Amino acid sequence: MCGLLSRFSSRVVVTALASFFSVALFSIPEPAVAHEAYVVQQGDTVTRIARRAGVSWRSVVDANGLVAPYVIRIGASITIPGAGSRGGSSQASTGIARAGSSYRVLSGDTLTRIGRRSGVPWRSIAAANGITGPNYMITIGRSLAIPEAGALGGGGGAGPTGSASSAGSIVVAAGDTLERIGRRSGLAWRSIAELNAIKGPSYLVRIGQVLRLDGAQSIGSGPAASGSSPAPRNATLPAASKAAIEQSLEKWSERYGLPTDLVRGLAWVESGWQAQVVSSAGAKGVMQLMPGTARWLSETIVRAPIDRANYDDNIRGGTAYLRWLLDQTGQDERLALASYYQGLGAVRRHGLYAESEIYVAKVQGARRRSG
Repeated sequence: MCGLLSRFSSRVVVTALASFFSVALFSIPEPAVAHEAYVVQQGDTVTRIARRAGVSWRSVVDANGLVAPYVIRIGASITIPGAGSRGGSSQASTGIARAGSSYRVLSGDTLTRIGRRSGVPWRSIAAANGITGPNYMITIGRSLAIPEAGALGGGGGAGPTGSASSAGSIVVAAGDTLERIGRRSGLAWRSIAELNAIKGPSYLVRIGQVLRLDGAQSIGSGPAASGSSPAPRNATLPAASKAAIEQSLEKWSERYGLPTDLVRGLAWVESGWQAQVVSSAGAKGVMQLMPGTARWLSETIVRAPIDRANYDDNIRGGTAYLRWLLDQTGQDERLALASYYQGLGAVRRHGLYAESEIYVAKVQGARRRSG
């Protein structure tokens, strides 16, 4: 009997030791950024905090003088030692959220909580990562860019309740386009493009690019908001008389089977019937044609050279483009006008942006005044 008990006790000890080392082996945290201090959040344990920081849980215990059962209080500030026995890592893929780094979403995370821990407004984090309302959902395992505090503006707030506000500048995140940035910030994307010298036809932005927002026009505050003529943005092209422009507008409207007042209204909103205007994005003339658009029209629709600097060619190109957009949208003037401003592909994918609705209303208003 004693021998049996001895063998049984030995098995228990061996099994316990094996279980301990198994747990120890499988709980080794993956490398991540270590930080000096951390505010305990709901659901945190010493082990979870250590795993995210890339240090051993024992080093956290020792650094903070914790004793078994190692209870930590929500809101308490605890010290996260250096890299510890694991050596740490400079990669922030799974570390504690910190401004100017990246962070991998964990179970229980929300933008509000991540913002609170990192000291960066949750709206700024949403804007930097192309996360939009109304729910502002994030998925476990997703890597988020945590911008520098204040880089994107926006208030902290109690939680996601609206779109990100804009101020100063914004860092382009994965999935961002000028249109999306404009919608989130409440600014006209074309104005953002002009401000940052981003040219068409693609208007590409790259991840990590810092875009200026200060000075960009709010949605709906662009030229031709009233009946007055928009001021020339950069008068470098030859001017043309009002009579010559009106004659050209009427000629090409008839040529492409469009109501003259519709083309006149579009031209007024685009340039105020000024042949000499050139935007900083490179759009030229009465119809504000971009180089790529003019080239495509010349090769595909008009099948003749289009000189954007020539007011008559410019009007012909813009009128032909509107004719094509109407054909593509089933003769829907609202969709065609929005596509002239927003792009046909974007209209088909996303519907009309708020600023596009305003643009259409401006054209229709100018159309009535010019009729």
